[in-house]
Amino acid sequence: MEIMSDRENITDQENIDEFQIEEVSTYPINNNILYRERVNKVTKRSFNYVIIKKGVYPNGTQTGPKSLQDSIPHGYIVETTWEHTSKKKTIRCEIVYINEIPQFRIKYGSNFQYVVFSSKSPSDAAYNYERALKPETKATLSGSLVFGLQLKSVKKARESRKRGNLIKPAINCTSSTLEKLEFLVNKLDFQLDYEEDENQMEKDYQLQSIVKAIDQGQIPRDSYRDLAATEHHLPRENTVSNERIAITKHMNKIIKFSLVNMKDKNELNNITSQEPDIMNPEIVQEVINTMGLGIRRNAKDILVYLIPQLQK
Repeated sequence: MEIMSDRENITDQENIDEFQIEEVSTYPINNNILYRERVNKVTKRSFNYVIIKKGVYPNGTQTGPKSLQDSIPHGYIVETTWEHTSKKKTIRCEIVYINEIPQFRIKYGSNFQYVVFSSKSPSDAAYNYERALKPETKATLSGSLVFGLQLKSVKKARESRKRGNLIKPAINCTSSTLEKLEFLVNKLDFQLDYEEDENQMEKDYQLQSIVKAIDQGQIPRDSYRDLAATEHHLPRENTVSNERIAITKHMNKIIKFSLVNMKDKNELNNITSQEPDIMNPEIVQEVINTMGLGIRRNAKDILVYLIPQLQK
């Protein structure tokens, strides 16, 4: 176990207080990190971090807020827990670059279903988070601390990976990156787009936006399948369908529903069609089993999801 500490003296009139920072970490062996700030050996505040993805430093010159001396990682995800008025709070912090500008996101709630963000700084994201919980509050929260940007063990692991990935270019040769590959087989065109895993979160947001656009525009599956076949950059129809199922399951956990028997099934079984459109007996039986059933959702759960302050 590695304990990193910094000490500095703070003079307050006639008293000299000893300020100490401790970072208890074995990262990357264990992704749990304890960070404490003490004055005269008394803990003033502490944070527990769970590093989900350490992220990478973008190539090129340093970007981000000038007040931060270190580079801002891309694809960084951490869950932060601290005590506030005798209650523990846990949030998930994420940093992604959009058009070379870092976006700082804070997700909160029982399933991290709510999100606030800022493209200015982590402190501005923390400010938005505090106002989302309690608009009239004057409390301030350190953005760097909740995002864990001060953690030395994570910086060390991130920089180590960056050094390990460096390749010395040949003399008079420019660096190159594989982004797209096109080839022809039996008169069929194939195009492969290469993307790093660090862009997975951005792809997820894009996929969710496509699902939303299809649902709101009422685009049939066959029509979207034909469109995706001609536009290679669009995700396949089965990928969109799987994402819609995942969103539905997630929302069903947040806003639970129950089935209500709206009508006697025996009456519904007498309904027949002279020329049925569906011949698969399994599908027919599934339709019969669900006929006459309604879905009921709790209005309170819906309001709590739409207005987080109602959780209080």
